Amino acid sequence: MALRWVLAEGVSVLTLNLVMISGLSLTLERSLFSQYVRDRLAEGMIPMVQMRRISDSIDKYVNGATHART
Repeated sequence: MALRWVLAEGVSVLTLNLVMISGLSLTLERSLFSQYVRDRLAEGMIPMVQMRRISDSIDKYVNGATHART
């Protein structure tokens, strides 16, 4: 009984996500949709938006440290 419930939940979550992705593919430009899919597939525990912010901060720090030395 519990296994059937887990499988039903899995199918419903998969269906919902497929519907959401299909809707985005119809409303976004192809390049934006491709970027969205790449970001979502690359995400782990930290969302891609936060990873970009961290990356930008590190770039600014390294750039500032490099220019300070010259």
